Amino acid sequence: MSQLPHTNRRRFLTDTGMGMTGMAMTSLLFQQGELQASAPGEGRHLAPRAKSVIWIFLIGGLSHLESFDPKPALNKYAGKSIEETPFADTVLNKDKINEVLLDPSKQKRKIYKSLMPLQTGFKHYGESGLEISDWFPHMGSCADDLTLVRSMWTIDNNHGAQLTYHTGRKIT
Repeated sequence: MSQLPHTNRRRFLTDTGMGMTGMAMTSLLFQQGELQASAPGEGRHLAPRAKSVIWIFLIGGLSHLESFDPKPALNKYAGKSIEETPFADTVLNKDKINEVLLDPSKQKRKIYKSLMPLQTGFKHYGESGLEISDWFPHMGSCADDLTLVRSMWTIDNNHGAQLTYHTGRKIT
C-alpha cells in the first residue's frame, strides 16, 4: 500500500489558495480579453515556411540508432561488455540501476554479455551534413529539407510512455 506524504493544515490551505488564485486570475484575464483567441495570422513573429509535415511515429518499429541517430561508440566498443567501456559508471550507476536492469515487476532483465554493432552504415548528406542510414539512400537527396529532433528524452524506459505522449492513450 502506498504512503501519501503527510500534509498539514498550513500546506493544504496554501495549495488550495494557489489553485483558487489561478482560477480567479484566468477568469479575470478572459473577461479583459487577454485570453481571447487571436485572429489568424496575428502574433507570429516569423511567417511559417512549411506547407506540410510528415510525422513518423514507430512504436516498437525501426531503431533510431539505425535510421537517423547513429552512435559511433556502439561500433567502437562492439563485442565488449559494458564494464569494458568508458560508459560503465553511467549505465551501471546505482541510482539508475532500476531504470536499466529491472523490468516493471522488479525482476532483472536479460543482459547481453557484449555490445552489438550497428547493423547499417551512415553517410553525410546535403550542406547540413545530416547523417542518414544506408537503408534510406533516397532520403539523402532531401536532407537539407529535413528537421530531426534529437533533444527529446524521458526517464521512462518502456514504450508505453512514448505511446501516451504521442497519442494521449495509455496501454492497459
